[in-house]
Amino acid sequence: MKRIVLILLLLVIVVTTLTACGGGISVPKRSITTIYADGTRGCKQGPHSVILWNKAGAGAAHGEGIAEIPHGTKLEVYQTKEYFGIKYYQVVYEGQRGWVAENFVSETEPSCP
Repeated sequence: MKRIVLILLLLVIVVTTLTACGGGISVPKRSITTIYADGTRGCKQGPHSVILWNKAGAGAAHGEGIAEIPHGTKLEVYQTKEYFGIKYYQVVYEGQRGWVAENFVSETEPSCP
């Protein structure tokens, strides 16, 4: 009888712990919104690829460009951060998670070639 009570108690503890931890499974956060890579910076220059950085706010001085995103590519935003008044969006491009600056994205599909 004591053994059955102990097993039931352990089972309750395990189920409670797994429930509190989200089932023990890491699930990526859902996308906040959709943006587009805008290599023209709002039609201010000819179209270029947008750099995907390994860190938000790092830029060329402290970060590493990990991919080039073609102009007009649709991206899902997973997180945002702000550094020195510039917003950065965390996106995934071709399986790589990184950051793009707000001045290189658009909320609508870019109309510039």
